[in-house]
Amino acid sequence: MVTADLYRLPPDVRHQLFLIYCGSELVGHVFAPQLDDCLVVRDLGLRAQPGLAECVVERLQATAERNHCREMHCVVFLPIWPAFLRQGFVEQKRRSTMQLNLEQNAPPPVQGDTSPIMPSHAAAVGELLFAAYQGTADDDGEGLEQWTDHARDVITGQYGHFLSGASSATPVSPPFDSVSLFIDYAPGYALLAHVATRRSLMNRGLARRLITCSLGALAEMSYRACFLEVTLSNANALHLYRSVGFKEIGPQIVYGDKRFGH
Repeated sequence: MVTADLYRLPPDVRHQLFLIYCGSELVGHVFAPQLDDCLVVRDLGLRAQPGLAECVVERLQATAERNHCREMHCVVFLPIWPAFLRQGFVEQKRRSTMQLNLEQNAPPPVQGDTSPIMPSHAAAVGELLFAAYQGTADDDGEGLEQWTDHARDVITGQYGHFLSGASSATPVSPPFDSVSLFIDYAPGYALLAHVATRRSLMNRGLARRLITCSLGALAEMSYRACFLEVTLSNANALHLYRSVGFKEIGPQIVYGDKRFGH
């Protein structure tokens, strides 16, 4: 992560990003916040150096045990995952990054029964995310309150600048049937953070219409590309994203965890 990217993050997030040195040489970085009694390891970037990943995982695990954590969660690229596997981590799911080039494939904006997402919509968006994800491959056990807090964090920019001009919901007022949430990933690049539809209304084209509308809006805002992550076992989502032009790129992302016997 370069300095310019680092300072795009909120201050409380920057304080949980650590640089990794081998002697005096900078060899990587890791985002490792402790949430209650759980250490979360994300965005682990390392040089391709023999034994480095194993050493870093051992140090992170020692930090978790020293801080009396009951568990660790990791979200890492597939080439780094074997170092966690050898330390007893259990794989939960795999995801893939997908990209759509807006300079070549952007659809025209679509008008319809949609409304932009506003901060006042956090509770309604959280309720829909909870209802849409519960019991699916993307359900990590979060309750309604957690999903509402998460929706509020996304909308208020805790994960990056929220793109209200590209994020939308249908119908125009709560309760919503489908929503799409986009954030600024980097200059010229957007991230589809969430798209969700009530399960009773799936396969009616609601999510496709919102995504198509949002991609057109992003192109008009001069974004060059849009990214997303999708769980590989979610066949419906993969089909949807591929059908609107997204293509898989880069290594797969592995979600894993390990519990300690404190």
